[in-house]
Amino acid sequence: MKQRIPLCLAAAWLAVGPAPADAVSTQYWIDDLATDFVLGDATDVSVTSEGSLRLAPRTEVVAEPEVPYVWDVVQGPGKAVYLGTGDDGWVLRVRDGKTDNFFQCAALEVLALESSGGTLWAGTAPEGFVYQVNEAGEGTILFDAEEEYVWDLLLGPDGFLYAAVGPGAAVYRIDRESGKAEKFVEIEDNHVVCLAFDEAGRLLFGTEGRGLVGRVDKDGRVRVLHDCPQGEVGAVLAGPDGVVWAAAAATAELRERATPDKNGDGTGIDDPYTFDFTTPATGNGVLYRIDDQGNAVRFWESGQGTIFDLSFAGNGEVLAATGDEGALFSVDANGEATLLLDAQEDQVVALLRSGAEHWLATANPSRLIRMGDDLASEGTYESRVIDARRVSNWGRLDWTGDSARGKVAFDVRTGSTDEPDKTWTDWHGLDDDGRIEEDASRYLQWRARLKG
Repeated sequence: MKQRIPLCLAAAWLAVGPAPADAVSTQYWIDDLATDFVLGDATDVSVTSEGSLRLAPRTEVVAEPEVPYVWDVVQGPGKAVYLGTGDDGWVLRVRDGKTDNFFQCAALEVLALESSGGTLWAGTAPEGFVYQVNEAGEGTILFDAEEEYVWDLLLGPDGFLYAAVGPGAAVYRIDRESGKAEKFVEIEDNHVVCLAFDEAGRLLFGTEGRGLVGRVDKDGRVRVLHDCPQGEVGAVLAGPDGVVWAAAAATAELRERATPDKNGDGTGIDDPYTFDFTTPATGNGVLYRIDDQGNAVRFWESGQGTIFDLSFAGNGEVLAATGDEGALFSVDANGEATLLLDAQEDQVVALLRSGAEHWLATANPSRLIRMGDDLASEGTYESRVIDARRVSNWGRLDWTGDSARGKVAFDVRTGSTDEPDKTWTDWHGLDDDGRIEEDASRYLQWRARLKG
């Protein structure tokens, strides 16, 4: 980041009950840990691992496509950004603030995108097609896999296109000119769902079912680096010195509710049918760090059901995109995480690094967000609702921090219901002494307004 405004809040609340003097008690509420602050709602504010608030990286919603799902994002022909979507098999193009339908596949879900030069490749489901599309949006099926799902596409250092497929976990190596393909890897598992190449040019992969993190060495030998108990490895990321980062979570359940009636010409869909992705009860996404010898460390837990994608920040920290409450975390070398972005969407499903910027694809609702390397000019943080457990007089708010390069102001509101509604007071600003002048109430919420 170019600049930071560290702001550590230690909020102390004084509550005095309206009962007789011998029944009056004083209570204090202190928020000074990351676990305290993540209970609130942050808008353009980050929660650091040390338990402080600061302005978040600047973000901008670039596109809000009216599609049920966004699965992948890539930068492609014409330096535009492309989205793989469902349920109508469209690849969308976003450029100059406009979104248009770029290419429609003869399958409902575009799960994977890859690009090089003026060419875009799209992997689909539940027909395992790999399309090759030119800059004009004209495409053909380059490869038709015998498997139903193409989960990931990756251009290798050898110039071949690699496709992760299932069921019947495998990786194909595809000649981009002829479309001729060979099974490069076959794994005893359900699906290969993610791919990466390390600095030595070795292929890394993650599977669903047994939750394997694997590597194909230069001699072609397949080596399992780690067997994750979570059952699904949704993202792998190659770091320096042979380090592999792997995101594991509870297995996603795939369910197909009807049989496709395809027209067979590879250009469209005759009778669209329902296709569902369902997810079991929320688990806990885990980030593993695996060294070159296969020694794995449970490095960080997201506290959310899934880690959908991984990338690197400009400072070398690992970025983790999560759901079921959409968020973007930055994990440092000590395994401590900063909540960079508390998204309004349910899931941040894909990350694309482009120079100093990142593009974030989200679901529920579907959006494309651009995140810069500078900070937002202002942001707000709303605390959790504080319960005094009886009608009480509130004292004052104290805070500590460094606002030398910015400003901070505080507001409070009070009420008699456990969630703010129309019966609560409006937000009221606090003076420098932090004195709360509200009438006696049981519940209180505070808000910090940060400006850079």
